[in-house]
Amino acid sequence: RGILDMEVFDSVISDRTYFTDLPVPDDVMAVEFGVGTAVYSSEYTVGVCLGGYDFFGGSYTVNGLAIAENLGQCAADRLLVNLIADAAQKAGKAVALDAEAEAKINSFLS
Repeated sequence: RGILDMEVFDSVISDRTYFTDLPVPDDVMAVEFGVGTAVYSSEYTVGVCLGGYDFFGGSYTVNGLAIAENLGQCAADRLLVNLIADAAQKAGKAVALDAEAEAKINSFLS
């Protein structure tokens, strides 16, 4: 956890990389904030760029950063390696989903 230095991580931060209409994640990994940004010149902006949500026996991650689009560049590579390491640390034994979890997943897909 820490602050993304714009000089290092600029390639993964786009004009609108954050989520404002989601509940606060269980694991906030990165937020974006600014006053008088180039896109929103007279506004204060804040939102989650990268966060993890507990989901039944596991979790999922929402990502607004341009990691995949910038693989091969140091910043994107570092973020991806850190995300994989974090997921590996949290990983447990796989368990079958119950009917409630299956229904919830299917509701996302329809």
